[in-house]
Amino acid sequence: MEINIRQLAEKALLESYAPPGVIINSQGEILYIQGRTGRYLEPAPGEAKWNIYDMAREGLRLELLSAVRQAASLKSTVTSKGLQVRSNGETRALNLTVKPLDLPDAASRLYMVVFEEISSPVPKTPGRNERAGEKKTIQKIEALEKELQNSKENLQITIEELETANEELKSTNEELQSTNEELQSTNEELETTKEEQQSLNEELVTVNSELQSKIEELTTANNDMKNLFDSIDIPTIFLDMDLCIKRYTAHVTRVINLIHTDIGRPLEDITTRLQTAHLVEDARNVLKDLAYRENEVQSADGRYYSIRTAPYRTSENVIDGVVITFVDVTQAKKVEFERRLITVVKDSNDAVTIQDLDGNIKAWNRGAENMYGYSEAEALDMNISEIIPREEYGTVLKFIAQIKAHRDVSSFKTKRKTKDGRILEVWLTVTRLVNEQGQPIEIATTERDLAWLAQN
Repeated sequence: MEINIRQLAEKALLESYAPPGVIINSQGEILYIQGRTGRYLEPAPGEAKWNIYDMAREGLRLELLSAVRQAASLKSTVTSKGLQVRSNGETRALNLTVKPLDLPDAASRLYMVVFEEISSPVPKTPGRNERAGEKKTIQKIEALEKELQNSKENLQITIEELETANEELKSTNEELQSTNEELQSTNEELETTKEEQQSLNEELVTVNSELQSKIEELTTANNDMKNLFDSIDIPTIFLDMDLCIKRYTAHVTRVINLIHTDIGRPLEDITTRLQTAHLVEDARNVLKDLAYRENEVQSADGRYYSIRTAPYRTSENVIDGVVITFVDVTQAKKVEFERRLITVVKDSNDAVTIQDLDGNIKAWNRGAENMYGYSEAEALDMNISEIIPREEYGTVLKFIAQIKAHRDVSSFKTKRKTKDGRILEVWLTVTRLVNEQGQPIEIATTERDLAWLAQN
């Protein structure tokens, strides 16, 4: 917060007090001077300083320090009367007033210091008032000396505690040195252990060379694993050169009836769930010309598989049997069928729509655009109720209730409203769409304009 010290001083000093004065912060730094204060403050010798305690004249410094401390502690105005201040060889009597300034947003508290000189000059010969002031000054000096003595005692205690801490640190340092020596000894032991480990490692290298010869025995098994990993997550059968089963993956049991005891049996003795599959014939042809075979068949449960029969190659590129893989393409078939169906639906002359159970339109084909006049973009922001005449609302609510109850809805004649307000009689077919749990989630409708049908 920026404080206009000049305006603050003029307001505080001129409106409240006629005598000269200053405004200081909590560190005693003078921020503003009002009037002539040379009788009470003078620059300190040496480097220029603007600290009021350094500039206070003889007889004023201790009273000023005490009054500022009291004002800071009590947060109220403090006045010291009848102070004797030496200035230019003569003694002057004045009243000193210190008032805290209420500035809650200031960085530090500010104080107004006012010097009010008593009108009658103080005689140079000491009188009762002067003696009383001197006595008061002596008392304050004694209090300050006592405070200084307490500070010295506290300092002595702190020094003793510091010396004790220093002794403890020395002791800790000795312990650390001892620990360091132990660590050095441990490090030497570790170096010895390292040399022993190096010697042991040389022995292991020799043993490893001996084991290298046994790795060749595992090459055949590694070839099986390599081909298995190449076909992971896909039903796979490995056949030897006689077309007998060597190995198979767990997923293949969905396609061919295999159990663990079937390993070693000829493939032609195994029954499958596939229709029009020629596994044995394809395997023989692959061994004959080394060209893979691929065809697509359907299983008894209605799923489609792409069967790939390829030669089994070892790491030495030697043919050692046949690998048959079965890739489930049912989903791809379904997607292709749905794509074709969507194309048919989009180009249908009948209005085909899909809506959720609240009537919000989710799909709108070209036949619906032609019949009702709304484009697909417009319809997707609409509710089906916007094309249903009010008198037909009851019928709609009825078949929605039937769908939610998992009951089929028979086709029926109803009415629909076009974008230009015409009412059409349509033949409505309702189909419920369900999720994987069989719960109805959407409604598909096919609407045929009966008037158009009659004309054609």
